[in-house]
Amino acid sequence: MRSVVLIGLIGTLVASASIAQAHNTRWAWTESKAAKMVTRDGKVRLAAGERASLNAELNEAVRLYGALVFAAQQVGDGSAMATFQGVLARYVHARNQVRNGLDIDAAACKGSGAALQGKRFKHFRCSATSVALEIPQTELDYGDKELPTVIEGSPRIVGPLEADLVVHVAAKASIAYQQVAG
Repeated sequence: MRSVVLIGLIGTLVASASIAQAHNTRWAWTESKAAKMVTRDGKVRLAAGERASLNAELNEAVRLYGALVFAAQQVGDGSAMATFQGVLARYVHARNQVRNGLDIDAAACKGSGAALQGKRFKHFRCSATSVALEIPQTELDYGDKELPTVIEGSPRIVGPLEADLVVHVAAKASIAYQQVAG
């Protein structure tokens, strides 16, 4: 119990130090530079409930196709193994996007607080649009063969998502941000 509290305290200190550093940086950007940096480095997270349910669904698919890759390897079926690995890779990619957030496709930022020389700001409010999440849709036909056949349908598309971000310039080329809506 003490270690959990200690780890939580250390995490809070590290987070507050990084936010404090973002507030005390000497760097300031224009609104267009902030939008470029948010597009490059930012992520849009799904709502907690949707993230949890998609993560569970994708974990199940990853376990299934991981087992099928292993089974194909054991029976020496290279073609089936390649097919299963391809599908597995797409499920892992979708799961990683759900866990880590979706890349940002477009962002528009407005400076917040007092403008510095040259219409530069240290803080921004940004509206961001994510890329769409593609979730593979597959079925397995077990037929009379040793390994099942994969039947792929059209991927399920989630998004693009809209989100509002509060962004702080952290250094010459990095940001600290928090998703406040979306």
